[in-house]
Amino acid sequence: PNPVRRAGTVGTDYEWRIFGQRTLAVLPPGNKPWELSFLGRLDRTPCLVGGLVVLVDELGTVYGLDGNTGRQRWRRPLGSAPNQDPMPSDLGVLITTVAGGAVAIDPENGEARQLPVDARGFSLALPFGHGAVVLGGGAEHVRVVDGEWNVTTRGTAAPRSDMAPWDSHEGVAWAEEDGVHWLDLQAPEPVHVSGLGVRVTGVTGRDGELYAGTVDGIVRCVGLDDPTTARWLTPVGGSVTGAPIPLADQLFVLAGGGLVVINR
Repeated sequence: PNPVRRAGTVGTDYEWRIFGQRTLAVLPPGNKPWELSFLGRLDRTPCLVGGLVVLVDELGTVYGLDGNTGRQRWRRPLGSAPNQDPMPSDLGVLITTVAGGAVAIDPENGEARQLPVDARGFSLALPFGHGAVVLGGGAEHVRVVDGEWNVTTRGTAAPRSDMAPWDSHEGVAWAEEDGVHWLDLQAPEPVHVSGLGVRVTGVTGRDGELYAGTVDGIVRCVGLDDPTTARWLTPVGGSVTGAPIPLADQLFVLAGGGLVVINR
């Protein structure tokens, strides 16, 4: 049998598993589990939009699947492999591609609308207020698209391709070669969160704070009111894997092959 390679939860109670390279299994709440196999390799986390599971494979095909039955409602080819997980937003499901494309896909019918991005270089599209923000691309711009599809430019960004960004109702955070950057919903341009260090492995946040671990085994916390200074830092005895996870008053960190719990 194929081993479970990835797993998680979409929404609050739809459990999913990826078996081997190409098989997705979903356990919907109150319904029978379903399972589907795909032509392309499955490396991206699916998302849930109004009972619809949206999945993209590494061939660049996006699928809209009924979350309760697995029935395919629509399929949308992107033309190249994705750069990121599909991200739900008020504009649609956001995805960028390795060929330089960026789209918002209507979850109702799979229709795609182009987002503004230079057609070269790595880019990310993230939910941002009632719209979206596109980071990077050839000119390394930060382009904000509001709920009426008006576009403004707010500085520059060159996001790393090897670390997932973090989005919240306050703004978005991502990693560049010099560390973490943050864009507040109301800010005219991003700020460099130098208090989190440089060689970060993942970033997350909660309650007006950002948290990141580094390859040299340090977890740091900064407040968004002063992103240049660490409020605290904690050695964890080994390189940090992924982003710290805040739960209640604690921070859960994978480091050195074990789980470390930090009092926030």
